[in-house]
Amino acid sequence: CGNVVCPPLQMLDVETMSLSHPHIEPGPDGRTTIPGDREGHSAAVIGSKIHVFGGTWTDDDDSTIYMNDLHVLDVTCFVWSRPTCSGTAPIEREGHSASVVGNRVHVFGGTWVDDDSNSVYLNDLHVHDVEAMAWSQPSTTGEPPSQREGHTAAVV
Repeated sequence: CGNVVCPPLQMLDVETMSLSHPHIEPGPDGRTTIPGDREGHSAAVIGSKIHVFGGTWTDDDDSTIYMNDLHVLDVTCFVWSRPTCSGTAPIEREGHSASVVGNRVHVFGGTWVDDDSNSVYLNDLHVHDVEAMAWSQPSTTGEPPSQREGHTAAVV
């Protein structure tokens, strides 16, 4: 949306091609846990829940802040939550992909900025098990893809 303030959630009805802006209910703790403004994040759907991970936002000093937070929207009641997860979450990133296989979200690649303000492209794989609410980093074999950001991934 650029410099325009947009509603936190917009829904497109593909039959009528009309947009709506559903009311967001407070989270389980009585507060609204809507994710902050961001870009370069991922959103993965499992059942009736959308899992939003990572991305970047720009602070008041015009600095880019990389994030590794996880927010979940239950679309049956439009309530956001920010679950507590076990395991080690991926480092902050943007431009990664998130692919769903069963009840797991597979986060791959992306980029972040190191302490010297250098862009670091990633090719790591992390798995979020949504039933156990746990992060893991599985061992892989074979030749991994090169580091990348801004890509997509599809499960076939």
